[in-house]
Amino acid sequence: MQSHVTGEPTVCPPSVQEVQRLAAAMPSDVTRALVVTQEGTGLRVSELLALRAGDVSTTFRTFNVSSQLSRTGERIATKTSESQRTVPMPQAVADVLDSLIGEGASPDALVFSTRGRPIRQNTYHVQFKAAAKRAGLRSSLSSHDLRHHYATTLLRAGMPPRRGRASARAFRRGAGRQDLRPLDAR
Repeated sequence: MQSHVTGEPTVCPPSVQEVQRLAAAMPSDVTRALVVTQEGTGLRVSELLALRAGDVSTTFRTFNVSSQLSRTGERIATKTSESQRTVPMPQAVADVLDSLIGEGASPDALVFSTRGRPIRQNTYHVQFKAAAKRAGLRSSLSSHDLRHHYATTLLRAGMPPRRGRASARAFRRGAGRQDLRPLDAR
């Protein structure tokens, strides 16, 4: 979809019901947890895939973003120093992560892995697209749209980015973004 004014892509985040259908169509508990966590936190896929058990506190409902997973599966620095942050998580995400991590997990164990090996971004994107198709969702839906869903949810909850510097900083920190203007306003 494109803006009739600028010709740039129009942001069209999925609805709560669409996210639920997508999660239900994912092929495993781990990939369902990825969808729920991205939808509830707005993290980039590369940041999610680098999360270790020691980064997550389901008790305090936060996790620390300190790295990302490269396309080749290596842990590397985040996109920017501002991307290193502590992110709050809703209870639904804490519950999913609690059951996924389990007690006694090594702090260095990846949260989202299969048999101890990291899930590659490309693998997740292929599974995401296939699940979207199974769920009857639009073919243009991507995992990045879950970040837009998160930002829209925050805005609807009263966290507009233009209500003063402190709230704008908090919003950007949660979303891991600097420029929050809609694409057609840039």
